[in-house]
Amino acid sequence: MHKWADDTILLEDMKAGNRAAFDYCFEKYRMPLFYMAMSILQSEAEAKDAVQESFISLWERHLFQSISGSLKNYLFSSVKNRCLNKISTNNVRKKHLSKIMLPDDYQPPATGLEEKEQREAYQEMTHKLVRTIEAIAPKSAAIFKLAFLENKPHKEIARKLGISEQTSKNQLLRALKLARTYVKKHN
Repeated sequence: MHKWADDTILLEDMKAGNRAAFDYCFEKYRMPLFYMAMSILQSEAEAKDAVQESFISLWERHLFQSISGSLKNYLFSSVKNRCLNKISTNNVRKKHLSKIMLPDDYQPPATGLEEKEQREAYQEMTHKLVRTIEAIAPKSAAIFKLAFLENKPHKEIARKLGISEQTSKNQLLRALKLARTYVKKHN
C-alpha cells in the first residue's frame, strides 16, 4: 500500500510543498474528475481543460493550504464549479453573439420593398456589422472575431495571440462596449 493512499497524509505532504505528492494526487484523481467533468460539459476537450485548470490553480495558488476537510470532496467540488463556470461563460458568449450576429438564413422583414431593395437592406446591415468590427481597435477586433465568429474559448484566444486569459476577457468586454457604442452612434 502506497504511503499516499490515505488522502490525509497526501494532503499534509502537499501542504509541505512536496511536488511528488501533488503529482500523485493528480494521477490518483485525474480520471475520476475527468469523467465527472465529461458528464457535465459533454466535451472531452473542455473536460480535460477543467481538470487541468483546477489542478494548476490548486498548485500555483497553493489552494491546498486552505483545505481542512476531505481532499477528494474539495477536488470534485472545484472541478464541478469550474465546469459550471465554463457553461455560464459559453451561455453568456452565445447570448452576446445572438444580439449582434444575423443568422445565416436571415431574411429582412417584409416591408413592401422589392426583392432588390431587400437585398440592399440586408447588405447594408452586413456592412454595418463589418464597419462596427473594423471600428474596434485591431487587437480587440481580433479577439472579438475569435470569440464570436470562431467561438474560441479565452484560453485558446490567449494562446493564439500570446496574451493572458484575463487580457483576452478584458479586451473582449472592451470590444463589446465599443461595438455597442458604435452601433448606437451610427444607427
